[in-house]
Amino acid sequence: MTGLLDLPARLLAIVDEPLAALLPAALRVLLWGALAGVAGMAIYRFLSPQQRLAALRPELRHAQRMLADYDGPLDGLWPLVGRQFRLAFGQLGLVLLPSLLAGLPVILLWTGMALRFDSLPPAAGTPVRVRLEPPPAAGHAPHWEPGHLVPDADGAVLLPWPGDGDQVRLIAADGREWLRISHTTRNVSVRPSAWDWLSASYSTLAADQPVQMLTAELPPRRFLPGLPAWLSGWEALFLTATIAASLICKWRWKVL
Repeated sequence: MTGLLDLPARLLAIVDEPLAALLPAALRVLLWGALAGVAGMAIYRFLSPQQRLAALRPELRHAQRMLADYDGPLDGLWPLVGRQFRLAFGQLGLVLLPSLLAGLPVILLWTGMALRFDSLPPAAGTPVRVRLEPPPAAGHAPHWEPGHLVPDADGAVLLPWPGDGDQVRLIAADGREWLRISHTTRNVSVRPSAWDWLSASYSTLAADQPVQMLTAELPPRRFLPGLPAWLSGWEALFLTATIAASLICKWRWKVL
């Protein structure tokens, strides 16, 4: 199954693969973020009624000045407040849908960016802690092939990571395959999932087994060492480039 967000993720992978030979990962993250910002601002500029907004802005500023300068009885204040609110909500109504649609480039790129830049695949044979949720019940513990790895109390094993083209399978006591891990496996959920229509990239588990989640604890990729985790990953670089490109386009195109 392919989710809606998996299609742009595949396209991003096709385009980003040759770029990887020319540019380091951090520059590619910034490039994709800048492209998302330019595309988002272009969508907003095209869909928003710029002429109506330009005509509305002076009215709103005039209403704000009148309200700020008013020094009369209370019954004369409410019409001024009402006029300012009507104009402000009128402006909001004009820009709300275009603003939401302007976020589509970021949404469409997000899954592909996460798949490519969240972490680096471990080298083949690297021990990786893999946790099953919920842990299999006693007496029904599966085994891994190739190799027999004993889960700990949390249902986790130290799994030698497969190389390109290799797979590691989790086999139930009755011989059924519960799930499999490949070199690119990240975080997977049982299939079918209620969210598979949106993204099925992580849905590689069989539907008729008791394991609900497989978590491979891979070290996150850090682009800015020394900063907190939420600032050192690809997300911060991507969103910074997106915002910066949007602001530059807004200034250059004189977008309201």
